[in-house]
Amino acid sequence: MKRYKITILLLIVTGSLNYAQINWNGYLLLDNRMRVTDLNYSCEELRLALSSEYQPTDRLKFLSEFWLRTSDPLASNSRDLTSVSKILPVKLVLREAYFNLRSFPLENFDLSIGKQLIPWGVATRFSPTDNLNPMYLEDIWDFSSRLAVTSLKVSYYHQIFLLQGVYMPYFTPAVLPKIKTTRLENLPTMFNYRNISDTLIMPEHKPQETQSFGMRVKTTIFNYDLAISYLNGRYDIPFPKRMVFSPASSPGEVDLKTELYFPKRHIFGCELTGTVKNCGIWAEAAMYLPEKINLTSDLTQLGLGTFDSIILNNTPYFLYVLGLDYTFTSGLYLNYEYFHGFLSEHGKDNLNNYMAFTIEYKTLNEKLKIYPLNTILTVNNWRSIKDSYGLVLMPEVSYYPITDLEFTLGYRFIYSKANAAFKHLSNQDEVYLKFKYNF
Repeated sequence: MKRYKITILLLIVTGSLNYAQINWNGYLLLDNRMRVTDLNYSCEELRLALSSEYQPTDRLKFLSEFWLRTSDPLASNSRDLTSVSKILPVKLVLREAYFNLRSFPLENFDLSIGKQLIPWGVATRFSPTDNLNPMYLEDIWDFSSRLAVTSLKVSYYHQIFLLQGVYMPYFTPAVLPKIKTTRLENLPTMFNYRNISDTLIMPEHKPQETQSFGMRVKTTIFNYDLAISYLNGRYDIPFPKRMVFSPASSPGEVDLKTELYFPKRHIFGCELTGTVKNCGIWAEAAMYLPEKINLTSDLTQLGLGTFDSIILNNTPYFLYVLGLDYTFTSGLYLNYEYFHGFLSEHGKDNLNNYMAFTIEYKTLNEKLKIYPLNTILTVNNWRSIKDSYGLVLMPEVSYYPITDLEFTLGYRFIYSKANAAFKHLSNQDEVYLKFKYNF
């Protein structure tokens, strides 16, 4: 009986999809990476992405995207070997699901509601003004990826400008990579730490604590696209608020428990993009105005009292990006960006400098793409470059045997001084092979 119910359900769904004339597209991605230092796999993913678009009228459109992803086997005992879901686990992720209504509530207005991505900014790698959606850093090398969140967007189209207003009722933290990402960089060196643990304090579940909102105005002047924006919300990566030190069993050792929270912030942004003599140029700048972030260190169990320190003052600091690209007559493509400040850097004295270069060469009727120079260079201190730089080299080759099918082979080399921004990625060199088919 159960089999017949499933069959009937599939027939109903299939018939509904045909009747609704839903447009489907997506891709299949196989991503395989191996660390060079220990020859262990650093990534092994099979991802099926399905995007749908349904437009029953000229004014209404529904859009969604799902990911089906495989993960490592979850079997931990012989009993688990009888379960296919333990041996071949599959995760279903709802990336987006929202509808867009044109000419509502008035003419020249559009309304979008649902779980959606609302990108701001013009930079190609890292955008300091793109902060509506929290960061999705599961893949540390895809630092432009974002999480879709439940939001309401109203767009007003005028002859000379576009005005957007966005409201997000709930708070969603960032997805962090599986590397050291806490802000506990400068722990007291007088102790030997046995156990270090933390507790995450989420905002209280009421509108005045979880909501965020923003506004953006975009226009064109002398063939240059300009935009200014404002966002009122919270940091999506947590900061430490309280650290409690307690004695461990061995002399000289302590246990540390930390409370982490998400402070509030205001962000004022501006953007520019255009061309100068066939050379594309863009610039972004964002002024961050955080709340004052205090850290309480509780050492009373060690007989040393309680101390307060300031992690981040409520004074503004600026992140900015300058970029250009150019295509030569030979088909060689150059992309360069300089950015001051990065994803997890906050405060005017804690911002590093980054330079990213990409050279792309196409041949064999664009079936073969070669990236001989694909690199990111970081410098913490211009006065002492040799002691404060980090480098990531990523030469890559992509081949397209048929339309929409891509094979990519690359190598990621990482070198960093002890004081540089890439220090947590040292010894993580890897070779990677990817297959992707778009349909």
